[in-house]
Amino acid sequence: MKAKDIKNRKTLEAWLKTRPREDAVVIAHRAMLRALPFWGAAMGEDWARKGDLTALPVLRCGLISAVASTLPTADISSATATATAAYAASYATAAVAASYADATADAADADAAAAAAAYAASYADATADAADADAAAAAAASYADATATADASYADATATADASYAAAYATAAVADAVADAVLLEAEGDVMGQALWPGATPDWFVEGEVKMLALWDTDPVERWEFWRRWWAGAKAGTPIDPQLQLAIVERIDEETWTDPDKVAAAIAKIERDFVPPLSEAAFSDFSFEDVHNWMVLAEFDDDLDHLRDPDVIRAFYEDCEDLRDQLQDFTDFAGDAAEGRNRPVPMVRSADKLGQELQRCEGASRLRARRFVQLGQYAELHAAVEVDRAVVGETNARMLDDALDAFRAICRKHLGPVLRRMEPLDRFELGDSDPAELVRVLSVTVDALSQAQVQGLKPLSPDAQTALKELVEGLEDLKSQLAEAQSDERRSYLAKRFARAYAGSAATVKRLTERMAPVAQGASKGVDGAIKNHGRWTKIAEILDWLSSFVS
Repeated sequence: MKAKDIKNRKTLEAWLKTRPREDAVVIAHRAMLRALPFWGAAMGEDWARKGDLTALPVLRCGLISAVASTLPTADISSATATATAAYAASYATAAVAASYADATADAADADAAAAAAAYAASYADATADAADADAAAAAAASYADATATADASYADATATADASYAAAYATAAVADAVADAVLLEAEGDVMGQALWPGATPDWFVEGEVKMLALWDTDPVERWEFWRRWWAGAKAGTPIDPQLQLAIVERIDEETWTDPDKVAAAIAKIERDFVPPLSEAAFSDFSFEDVHNWMVLAEFDDDLDHLRDPDVIRAFYEDCEDLRDQLQDFTDFAGDAAEGRNRPVPMVRSADKLGQELQRCEGASRLRARRFVQLGQYAELHAAVEVDRAVVGETNARMLDDALDAFRAICRKHLGPVLRRMEPLDRFELGDSDPAELVRVLSVTVDALSQAQVQGLKPLSPDAQTALKELVEGLEDLKSQLAEAQSDERRSYLAKRFARAYAGSAATVKRLTERMAPVAQGASKGVDGAIKNHGRWTKIAEILDWLSSFVS
């Protein structure tokens, strides 16, 4: 059975039973996120306030399932059990409120909240036992009940409700689950996909607005983390999964009963948290970096699913707007550059990328390397200040926007193999000299390439070339930074340089681990350099680490 054949809860259950256990958690987690605004919005009603209810229990469940979805090997069974129990208490309160609210103005909202709570109870069951396809399917089905009840309740107030709501939302909920299932089946990055890739439903927006407005009435610190967590989860850019795991593991049960104590505990965890940079190579998606990483990481082995006709068709359809964007750019920029003695490379790059995207129609496979290569060329050409001046900054930004859209499409369809751990946004160039940073990296790469580091195996020729191209990429960024004509452009390039430098260092680290020490012959200095990685928080610390290989 294929994901595209899912029609209802029964067929969803059947499909899940053929899939890895983690898929059930992902399906349930995404359903939970789509229903969260109903519960959050209902917390402002009198019945919820009288019971001292907040959104915290369901947010905690969401945090746990996010960890289970992105770090399936993490042992969070104890946290899951206690969080489920805490949520069950909130659900019971909501259900009681609904049953006694008929005579009050809050009846509709209490009914909606109870339906959302019923959904989350099913969802929590799926999180507690990821192998339970029935529970995961129940979560999606109960999400339909929650949305249908909530929206029908709102519609009752304006005398527009009818019996079609339940059926319509049941169908919509299954459709949402099918979209996620299709991407899971294609080995795509579901957690990196926005909840609503297209237009966001009005009922979702209405609930979210109410929920966030309610949070605004509380002290800012109380929901500050959860705002960021929610925004990232909704957009498909979740916060560092290791940070989420740390929060799940380190906050005790008593603290979870008080939103303010939880906020303080999370703030402390965030202050102390250092992400596992050793695993973060190329998290700042750059086509140039990914092109080199494909060589270093034996990328092709991960792309068998790109021959699936359904995957190819979905990719082609997602690129419809992008093809129009690229065509608009080539038309306008071509007009601006008309009469020149030579073609403008950034226009030619955009045209070639558009042609490759068009070739996907009816193709037997997606040429991932070609896409990344063309993206790399377009990325480099779009950064040339002289050519940007020729086509005009407005037109140049059209290409910038198109490349942003292409990155998002590649993240989705090339799968988790391109999704590195977490953005390297914590790094700042500061007072560091880009020329010195590139020099040290270059010396280290040369030493590794020439097998001059005691006790490490030599690099393969392809790996040597890829590493040297990383250095060349940083050289190019350094030159762009020196030539930047505005403070805005300079600031952007400085940030990009810092991220690229940290990603390059992390890649060097990964390679040194693969270059297993020969007969335990690594010197203490080299052995220490390999082990003392990933704790960097500043560019200067990376510089010291790279220097330790050749000192």
